[in-house]
Amino acid sequence: MKRAVIAFAFICLALSVSPGQPPASQINQGATSITIPFSGANTSVVIAATINGQGPFRFALDTGSSGHVLNREIAQRLGLKIIGPAVADAGSRTKAAEVTEVSELSVGELKLGNQRIFVTPFPASYPFDGFLGADLFEQFVVTIDFTRSLVTLTPPAQFVAPRSGELVPMKLRDRLIPEIRAEVDGHAGWFKLDTGYNGYLALFAEFVGQHKSFTDTRIYPSRSAAGGMTVNGDAGNTEVIEVGLLRIKTISRVPRGVGGEIRMSKLPGALFAEKGGSNSVYAGAIGTLVLRKFKVTFNYSQLVMILE
Repeated sequence: MKRAVIAFAFICLALSVSPGQPPASQINQGATSITIPFSGANTSVVIAATINGQGPFRFALDTGSSGHVLNREIAQRLGLKIIGPAVADAGSRTKAAEVTEVSELSVGELKLGNQRIFVTPFPASYPFDGFLGADLFEQFVVTIDFTRSLVTLTPPAQFVAPRSGELVPMKLRDRLIPEIRAEVDGHAGWFKLDTGYNGYLALFAEFVGQHKSFTDTRIYPSRSAAGGMTVNGDAGNTEVIEVGLLRIKTISRVPRGVGGEIRMSKLPGALFAEKGGSNSVYAGAIGTLVLRKFKVTFNYSQLVMILE
């Protein structure tokens, strides 16, 4: 299995951080949406962005992050002013971080003004310079076309839903992180939708502890694989099993209609052993190697994911 870049979220800001200027966004030339290419290197969704006119820098789109994040080395190089401390939660461990504010963050023809960005050191082996998190997904309907390596950002008021595709209801944890109800080999739970996790499935420790069959080698022969890299460094080796069936419920496009389900079989599932932290509230995470089988639209305003 390829090394996985584990997503992370920032869980709190110090009270000393002032309110600052309200964020703003503008799409050039009066367009109703913009489409930009992305690099699928490391099976992540990485786009180019500039900060205060400088760059470009490589940012990964990350539904698993509660805000934008920037490598501290780049923040220092740009001379960005730190306005307060923060705490970074990398799944099961925390580390100190900081907050800065930039006057302009540009992605293609889109200009995002007065953006709060979390700053923390990145491991030298990270393949990108930062993350674009919930602040972007809250403002725009985001469509990721993995086949064509394109991302489309559309203001919710201008978004027209495609006529085809499966509708998957979702909710937002802390109004920031999308999660869906799914079943893994008959065991149901709430799974984080995480475009910052470039694996298939992650099963977190509390969920595995509730369903001990996942650790029974007579049922699930396992193999050891690299767990990937977090902001805290290498996650170490992780046991990987083959999940027989992933089931995701869908809803009908017709009022009072009967929904269906998406079924995916024989998927690698990484068993994460460390308990605690933000991962403890989820059964697991659904990563890009599952999502890339579809053209995916995240519509936070309607609390729905569309899979074409």
